[in-house]
Amino acid sequence: MNASARRALSVAALIIVSGLRLAARLLPFPLTRAIGRAAGLVVCGVLHKRRRLARDQVCAALGVNQAEGARVVRRMFLHFGESVAELLGLADAEVEETRRVEGLDHLHRALDLGRGALFVTAHLGNFELAVRGASWVGRPVSVLSKRFTSPLSQMIWRRLRLGGPTILDGAVSGRETIAALRRNEVVVFVLDQHDPGRRAVILPFFGRPAATSAALSRAARLSGAPVLPVFTVRKGGRHVVTVGAPLGVSATGSPRELALILTVEATNAIEAAIREAPEQWLWLHRRWKVSGPSGAGTGASEPRGGPPDLTGTRPQSG
Repeated sequence: MNASARRALSVAALIIVSGLRLAARLLPFPLTRAIGRAAGLVVCGVLHKRRRLARDQVCAALGVNQAEGARVVRRMFLHFGESVAELLGLADAEVEETRRVEGLDHLHRALDLGRGALFVTAHLGNFELAVRGASWVGRPVSVLSKRFTSPLSQMIWRRLRLGGPTILDGAVSGRETIAALRRNEVVVFVLDQHDPGRRAVILPFFGRPAATSAALSRAARLSGAPVLPVFTVRKGGRHVVTVGAPLGVSATGSPRELALILTVEATNAIEAAIREAPEQWLWLHRRWKVSGPSGAGTGASEPRGGPPDLTGTRPQSG
């Protein structure tokens, strides 16, 4: 595809997404949500390979049979379609009305230290709405996000996120992350995807080895900011955001040891949250691409001698 065709396709996609957003705002919200669920079912029927991948990952992670795995995946597609519809159709004021936040005292105490706060979260529940129109945070919010390999997909997803938090490119945003924390702001790390970087920490996730970014650990070490597990799940018609107590961040040890300890804690928190609502996690990612033993630290966060850094996360697809 030549440059002119790519530009035309991008413009068409932009018009389509903008039209969908407008239509979602004009329709009664229950109808928008129902359309989203129906679209999720359609996508479930079309994406045969991804559906099977998700089912197999559910079965391996949760120890269920294929019928139960397929049921979880079907509900996941329904939930994801509904979540996209909400992202299109809800204004910030309506987001606030549909969200309940628990554990705010943990956030307040973290920000009182004046070093900012690091949120660790996952693609669980309607994670995009957790910090959208987030008056409950009380500070500016930035989210580290990996870029899609497709420029068109990247453009569409950024368009859907308009009005949300600041998006930082996870591959090159180390300085911006530390600067935001020094301004006592909040930076969000979504730590549930495979990290192909050589600095990744390899540790068990649902009992199987998985490569996880060590960027969070370095941000915590350099800034001194508390690390708070923050997850959202759909309960009835509301989105419940839970802010957990700060994860333990040791002041001693080598960068490699600290990276492993904190990343293990963060990964364990993510796994526990997913187990509470497995149908609301995005099982479509190829999370387990590592072969070998499943013990913590089977890989090294700094296999060639250097400390893990914020550029350790690289662009990736699905």
